[in-house]
Amino acid sequence: MYGDYYNMSSINIYDVIRHNIKKYRKEKNITQAELAERCRVSHDYIRQIESDKVAKTFSVQTLYDISVVLDINPGMLFEIEWNTLYEFFYLCYNFLEVWNEKNYCMF
Repeated sequence: MYGDYYNMSSINIYDVIRHNIKKYRKEKNITQAELAERCRVSHDYIRQIESDKVAKTFSVQTLYDISVVLDINPGMLFEIEWNTLYEFFYLCYNFLEVWNEKNYCMF
């Protein structure tokens, strides 16, 4: 979802923000329409912000307003979920460790 994990410059921050807005909105059981009303913007505007098919234009004030409504720190909208990658490497490491023990091989 976020592109090449090894190259931070390839990460599209708009995609990260879109993903996080949608994630936290759903966690709070808030619809797009409710979020829009509470942020004093149109429902269509919230839909566009969450969509990856629409232009990448939203203001810092809008992000702040969304974070207030979602009751989260604004910085949480910029967080990249590295857990999946970490878990993958953790599983690979454990697999290699077990394989190494059974095959008496150094790596």
